[in-house]
Amino acid sequence: LLIAAQALVLGHTVVTDNEAEFARIDGLPRENWLRPT
Repeated sequence: LLIAAQALVLGHTVVTDNEAEFARIDGLPRENWLRPT
């Protein structure tokens, strides 16, 4: 939750392989660099 809050306040994107956990935060930009797009 702290990582998500910091990213939202600073307007950053969270890079994580734990997409399910961060998907619960509305409006949080996230990317998974381990999965091909």
